[in-house]
Amino acid sequence: MTAGARTPEAGGHTPGPWRAKKIHDSIPYDWRVVYGEDDEIAVVSEWVSPRSDAAEGIANASLIAAAPALLEALRQAVAEEGANYHVALCAFYDGLACDCWSTAARAALRAAEGA
Repeated sequence: MTAGARTPEAGGHTPGPWRAKKIHDSIPYDWRVVYGEDDEIAVVSEWVSPRSDAAEGIANASLIAAAPALLEALRQAVAEEGANYHVALCAFYDGLACDCWSTAARAALRAAEGA
């Protein structure tokens, strides 16, 4: 697929891979998250202040850029785990809110998919 020829995933987002790209070499705080060569997804800007940290800016941009891969990995983990395992794992909760990884993963998926 070429840049500019976006085909939204089932969740409606721009498909991956995404990557973090420096906006300008002389500004260490500003990063873009791009798809393809230069199709902008997001801008990450750490405002210059006493707490500004160029490392934080690239860390934030890198995390955002990893979102499509993380989403797919989470979908695969939940699918492989299956509902039966989750029920057996959390059966001892007896109707109480379960706080296992599976419940957290499913909640994260719902949030990522806008549900």
